[in-house]
Amino acid sequence: MRAIIVDDEIDAIQTLEFLLQNYCPDVEIVGKATGIFEAKEIIIDEEPDLVFLDVVMPRGTGFELLGFFPQREFDVIFVTAHNEFAINAFRFSAVDYLLKPVDQDELITAVRKVKNRRGKRQDINMEVLMENVLSKKPKKIAVSNFEGINYIDVDEIICVQAEGSYSVIHQTNGRKIILSKNLKEYESLFQSYDFYRPHNSYIVNLQYVGRFCSKDGAIIEMKNGLKIPISRRKKEQFLKIMNNFVAKQNSKPNELS
Repeated sequence: MRAIIVDDEIDAIQTLEFLLQNYCPDVEIVGKATGIFEAKEIIIDEEPDLVFLDVVMPRGTGFELLGFFPQREFDVIFVTAHNEFAINAFRFSAVDYLLKPVDQDELITAVRKVKNRRGKRQDINMEVLMENVLSKKPKKIAVSNFEGINYIDVDEIICVQAEGSYSVIHQTNGRKIILSKNLKEYESLFQSYDFYRPHNSYIVNLQYVGRFCSKDGAIIEMKNGLKIPISRRKKEQFLKIMNNFVAKQNSKPNELS
């Protein structure tokens, strides 16, 4: 693959170039730029397959550079030194990224992912990505399946259910989306949200819990009627978390008052 590196820090460019030459020999560096306008010209002239793109630079952001190419013919791997909120935004937006200082194994994995797409460019919804980057807690999540990429409001997810090696997202509109990621990945994504994993096969959104029933075993009944078992060892923990959630909701100021 023919690639260019865009970063305002010369040291960062040199480090990434060294790693690519030594660990990704099938990636050829055909250009380097320290700003978005220089990068724009190199992309037009060289027509690369892949762009390693810094997020924030003094003379413009990586997002602005991508705005010059609405019909993009190259893949993008973001390279960032940003904080956990930005990283969470990338994860929620389902885009490829590397965290500085770049780890060689993560670089190899990111490049392999691009190669495995076999020329199918990653669809980046810039509006959703920017919204997630600017927010401490992203409101939308990008999930991929055989139909394409779905952008879902986190508040519209009732629960995520394990289905063999797949996961199923249940939405408030009744729609179900089947995904290839396992439940553990979504548990990690939602750890700073009001979600809880009461059972190996489910992650639930606490705002859609309708009832807890302890008769004939512990069951959580969601507001859409879905009944979810809860493991014995998690029963007390769930009740404590649910009580804290209800108290937090009740302590919020009434917007109508």
